Amino acid sequence: MKKISSIFLLSVISAFSVFAQDFSELDSALKAEDSSRVLSILENAGSHSDEFEQRVLDEAAELVMKGNVDLAADYTETVLLFDMDNKKAQEMYTAIEKARKDKIKEQQEAAVVAEKKKVEEKARRLQEYKFSVAEYYRSLKKVSYRNFPVEIGLIPLAFDYEASSFTETDSFLRYGFGGEVKAAFVHPGIKFDLNLDYIHSPVMLASGEGTKGEFNLRAAVTSPVFPVPLSLSAGYRNRTVKSNASLYKSISGPLIGIGVNDFELMQDFFLTAFFDLDLSSSMSDSMQDFAFGAEVDFKYIFRIKPMLGIYVAEKNRFNAFFIGHESESYLDCLFSAGIVLNGR
Repeated sequence: MKKISSIFLLSVISAFSVFAQDFSELDSALKAEDSSRVLSILENAGSHSDEFEQRVLDEAAELVMKGNVDLAADYTETVLLFDMDNKKAQEMYTAIEKARKDKIKEQQEAAVVAEKKKVEEKARRLQEYKFSVAEYYRSLKKVSYRNFPVEIGLIPLAFDYEASSFTETDSFLRYGFGGEVKAAFVHPGIKFDLNLDYIHSPVMLASGEGTKGEFNLRAAVTSPVFPVPLSLSAGYRNRTVKSNASLYKSISGPLIGIGVNDFELMQDFFLTAFFDLDLSSSMSDSMQDFAFGAEVDFKYIFRIKPMLGIYVAEKNRFNAFFIGHESESYLDCLFSAGIVLNGR
């Protein structure tokens, strides 16, 4: 009797081991998404086919919940290929096919809506472009006082540092003050500027003697259509010195320059920078071999109204001329403030 019981127990354990091994193979095939292999396992399941079919259908149900209806339909169809009479598989396949059709219909409707929005957006951009072009041509024809911004300011603080290899005093510093005016014509695609200022420096800070007067005039044409407003300029400069610390008592002449004009670094904060070739002539006997200059200005506008504001500015000018191996140079630092009319 004990021998019969042992044989029966061994048979049950062996059957369970085979069943567990086959289930493991089925899970592996399902994970690999291999429908052909799943069908082969079902065909060799023998008396456990019902459990294997249910295992495949449970996996299909989980896939539907995850939104993978295509693979779920593939697994359900595999069960039906093996057992066409499986009612649960039939119902599930019908439901999955309906869900798949509904999904395709939703995707088609979403594609139609997206295409409609794309057409509407294209029409809107085209309308905006036509409006902007029409507005641009209207602005070309329309000229008013707003096309003429003006800046008027005072220069309460100016320092002039001079260095010369021609005189006994190598370098010295002057204090000065003055005023400035800037008038412009602004139009789409082009801008004309006329800038002038005068600085009077009454004394040297070290010795208390010697005066200097400097007049600067610059006309510039700028194209604001580029990302960086490139500008060409021409001007005139006159410097008169009453001091033995400078070689030239009076220097005057034209200059030409290239740079950027009123480049807006951030809102209402502007940079102007020019490099100039100085075509000066002198009232002394010696003529210059070469002369050049540079200017870098920073300006900030406090807006009171759209076309009215107050500006503060800091300007730096450098000029140098050469005779042989000798040179004389000037560095001016100016601080100014004033009002802006029709400023853009």
